[in-house]
Amino acid sequence: MKICLGTASFGMNYGIKGNKKPAVSEVLSLLESAVFECGVDCFDTATAYGEAESVLGAFFESFPSCKNTVSVISKLAPDALLGIHESEYPMIIRRSVEHTLSRLKLDSLDGYLLHNPAHASNLNITDSLWSLKNLGLVKRVGVSCYKPKEALLAAESSYIDDIQVPFNAIDHRLLTKGFFDRSYDSRGCKRIFARSAFLQGLLLMEKIPDKMLFAKETVERFQCIASRFKLSYNEACLMFVSSIPQIDYMVLGIETINELRLNIRALQLPPESAFIAECRAAFSSVDERILMPNLWHTQEG
Repeated sequence: MKICLGTASFGMNYGIKGNKKPAVSEVLSLLESAVFECGVDCFDTATAYGEAESVLGAFFESFPSCKNTVSVISKLAPDALLGIHESEYPMIIRRSVEHTLSRLKLDSLDGYLLHNPAHASNLNITDSLWSLKNLGLVKRVGVSCYKPKEALLAAESSYIDDIQVPFNAIDHRLLTKGFFDRSYDSRGCKRIFARSAFLQGLLLMEKIPDKMLFAKETVERFQCIASRFKLSYNEACLMFVSSIPQIDYMVLGIETINELRLNIRALQLPPESAFIAECRAAFSSVDERILMPNLWHTQEG
């Protein structure tokens, strides 16, 4: 399993703490260390991530040789086709990927995903995505999923090369539905990207904020299990995700290069089968409002 560096926090305020996006100079320094020191060779970004694509473009301008060694996956904006007649989909989608390439200072993308999973069931949209491959603008196309049903449909689709899914030590919805086994059996050359290993930092927090008290018992149960196995919360999160062999890339966001070094060391730890088994038993069913950050703002506590 390889690390794909998530870039949402580089272009906008992000995470449960609403961390402020860093200065461009800080991001460029971090990216330089990530690529040249730590060997990161894959970035995950999106049009919806504020200025993230432009920041990555500044990196590629500074280090043009990386255009040939670093893969970039981006995504069509979730609302890009809102109010657009289907006859215009090919033009809008092509224009969107061309704008992304312009911001990134690249000639092609390794992957281009639908950020709105509902789009993956529309043949006019998937045909338009596929045409980008024929034009040489992208190498692979895919979808970013949020729910198991979306991921299972993507696994069966002949149009989909890449599937990005949420997965972590307390979110076992895909395990319950058998997604990883089914995607492995039917995927051909499909790639699986797992995000939300830390659940936007919630699983690492020593003190749960008042607005997230509805998740407090579940998070503390996970942290208690990690502590009993003498694992840091960070190590426990990464160990659980890396226990799934069908996952090709783990999408991780970072704030500092030391954080990336810590994650790399954690991924080198031998798996604790007893820890993984206990997590599977303890979190076989977790309230979806805890697992989906887009629902957090609707909770009262």
